[in-house]
Amino acid sequence: MSRYHGKFDGIRFGYVNGERRAFLIQNVCPVTAQYIDKKYKTNKDTEDVTINKNLQKELDRIVTKVINLYKRGTKIVLTDLDTILKDLT
Repeated sequence: MSRYHGKFDGIRFGYVNGERRAFLIQNVCPVTAQYIDKKYKTNKDTEDVTINKNLQKELDRIVTKVINLYKRGTKIVLTDLDTILKDLT
């Protein structure tokens, strides 16, 4: 977990399908589109899981920052990003 310029980047809160949820950045597991075969659904596989575009942009920004810090030697996340990123490129 990290504090970057006084701001904690290990967790963010936001709404998923209208319910407040936690996003654990420290557990990030990046993927590319080729590894996604269908949309994630809820309610007995009938409802697409959605988040609003502002939250999506914020999460993308934070995850990109955390991955860039990781590449420069700051180990923030709990996942093995070296192996994951190697397999994605």
